[in-house]
Amino acid sequence: MATTSLDRLRLRGDGHRRRRASARSITAPADALSHDVAVYRPFGALRFTLALVVAFDHCRILGGEALAAAVGPWVVGNLGVFSFFILSGFIIADALHSYYAGRTRAFLANRLLRLIPPYVAAVLVSIAVHVWLSSVATPRFIAYDAPPPGMYSARNLAINAVLPFAWYGLGDVGLWPDYPFVRYAWAISVEFWFYGYMAVCFACYRFIAAKFTQGVLAWGLRRAAAVAGFVGVCVCYDAFWSTRWNWLYPFYYGPYFALGVALYFAVRRRSLLGAAGVVVFGTLAFRHYIPYSYSTHQAEVGAWLLLGMVPAAAVLDRLRLSARWQHWDRRLGDLSYPLYLNHYAVSILFLSLCDERRPAVLVGCLVASTLAAIGLTQLVEPLTRSLRDRFRGAVLR
Repeated sequence: MATTSLDRLRLRGDGHRRRRASARSITAPADALSHDVAVYRPFGALRFTLALVVAFDHCRILGGEALAAAVGPWVVGNLGVFSFFILSGFIIADALHSYYAGRTRAFLANRLLRLIPPYVAAVLVSIAVHVWLSSVATPRFIAYDAPPPGMYSARNLAINAVLPFAWYGLGDVGLWPDYPFVRYAWAISVEFWFYGYMAVCFACYRFIAAKFTQGVLAWGLRRAAAVAGFVGVCVCYDAFWSTRWNWLYPFYYGPYFALGVALYFAVRRRSLLGAAGVVVFGTLAFRHYIPYSYSTHQAEVGAWLLLGMVPAAAVLDRLRLSARWQHWDRRLGDLSYPLYLNHYAVSILFLSLCDERRPAVLVGCLVASTLAAIGLTQLVEPLTRSLRDRFRGAVLR
């Protein structure tokens, strides 16, 4: 059998573990709980497709009024984003059980390196696009009739810098931006908050597993810790509805992430608790999606399509690809986040420069957004790859 990138990863693992052990600032003490071997899950093409679906929905106005009217009621952007949240929950649980077992600080550091540099690059590109457009044409916006007066102010630029950490709640302290240059950064903030929540849950679980390793008490405490993690999502979800406190708003989307985590435990750990979680959080996600998407017939269809992510992820989890297909699947997956970040600035560019509204213009915008994602990936990834590999403790090819 041909040597795959994961085989090479395992062969190089000993050296990385030795270096990891010496990096006290990012490596937590080992515990007694065994963890999964890192195996590549071929979610890359699916993640890229979901990002493309979101970009299509946000840019549909470029395709003409007829297309926009036909696609609008389906709110396929919601389907793409929430499906992505489910996959994120699965991938986060997988990562915390394999690469980052017992190393939640390294996990959070890697996630920051994954989220923030591409976001900063996207903000700078978006600013450049807006400034250039202002010099050659009258900028047109999707949600604004005219350029907001304070969009280039130091205050607005500073707030844009912290949006991924605190999109929700800034308005409560008088810091809502005059203009977000990455308009859809709310989803990044939701991801960031759930990364932190999951890191805390897994750290607590592994602490209990290290202290109590045998017997019925240990078994019960570990299950209780896992249940507490799932219940915590429900408590925060309900707390938002009870208090309407905006800082809890990211947990409004908690059922989607929790569904992905439960699916991981059901599929990979053969856990009855995970299977029960799939039922519970699948039901919550279904009930959340329909009113969020305006309670239409299309929303009901979308909710069933959303639940289709459960068997799709389970099937893909079992699929094994050759080294070549792993390489291309990973590359497509790597483009999903830059595509999500940059398609807004590209859509403003097309909206301002193209007077025609027809499907060909929409396709051109999606192609240009993908090319922008490729360019930003080539620019940012080399700057962060080695440090991310160090935090991960493994080199991905």
